[in-house]
Amino acid sequence: MWNNVMATLSPGQQLLTPGRGIPANRQRPFIITGITHAHIDIEIGKSKTPNRLPRAMFDAVDSYFQRRPAGCLRIAAEHAVIPTQDSVDEVARAAVHFPRAIGNYVAAILEAAGCVRYFMNGDQKCIRI
Repeated sequence: MWNNVMATLSPGQQLLTPGRGIPANRQRPFIITGITHAHIDIEIGKSKTPNRLPRAMFDAVDSYFQRRPAGCLRIAAEHAVIPTQDSVDEVARAAVHFPRAIGNYVAAILEAAGCVRYFMNGDQKCIRI
């Protein structure tokens, strides 16, 4: 997945968070400000808060799908100490012990790179390969 991200996305590109539902509502823009072999830098929110997403987060999602090719991960980045079970946020944060909800951005980057696609599982938005 990381190779697709590196080949597809570029600094200055604006993406949208997954939002809710399909078609999505309540999406929020964020900007990719840098991509290296070790991380992706993004700016989020109106204040353009910088965040660094280590490659390990994306590798953890990739590993999840290698172990479970028919599996799915929820898009449920909540600002709680404990992330939602079976979510992109849980997998990504566990990979690097990240303290904040960041799974929505990881999911949006992977979707924009063509690595995953969004789908609805009942009333829950998810990703799968």
